[in-house]
Amino acid sequence: MKIVFNSYYNDSPATIFYKSGIQKIDTVVIDDFSNYGDYDYALFMGFDLDLKEILRAKNKNSGLLCGVIDPRGDNILNYIKFIDFIVVDSVEMIDYFSKCQVPIFKYYEYPLIKLQIKEYLGKQKIIIGYHGNKIHLMTMYCNVVQALEKLSLKYSIEFWAIYNIKKTGLWKLGIPKNIIVKHIQFDNNYL
Repeated sequence: MKIVFNSYYNDSPATIFYKSGIQKIDTVVIDDFSNYGDYDYALFMGFDLDLKEILRAKNKNSGLLCGVIDPRGDNILNYIKFIDFIVVDSVEMIDYFSKCQVPIFKYYEYPLIKLQIKEYLGKQKIIIGYHGNKIHLMTMYCNVVQALEKLSLKYSIEFWAIYNIKKTGLWKLGIPKNIIVKHIQFDNNYL
């Protein structure tokens, strides 16, 4: 079984995370847009240009099975007759994209992180990190932000938010109170 994983959005955090895991599979080739006839499966990210590439891939190899990783909303419906399966990373995405009526597989794209486990001694600052996007940060108020605020009553908490500040601007709506918030521009060098 030969697999190609193509995306025009190699700077996207989602693409970086998925490719870092999937490229470890021996039969996967990354970014070969010229030889669809050589593959059994083709994987594409859910960005518009990547979805359009599915049409070109199917024209080059009608027997090619094409999957979309991390679909980005209803734009996938314009291409659904060319899509053989979808890969998502949450139960919520399975529920949302079940309307597409194609097989859906769950794969967690998060890279392995070296953990250092330390005993909490009560006086140290606790740093809680987040990686994602500004929209999700703004919608966390009713659950995550309120939990952080409760924790800050007992512990010294600092919240590090890693997101694309250059593209979306600084997160201001729904920031936790009485907690130091460090805004960090996402950079591929963190991986």
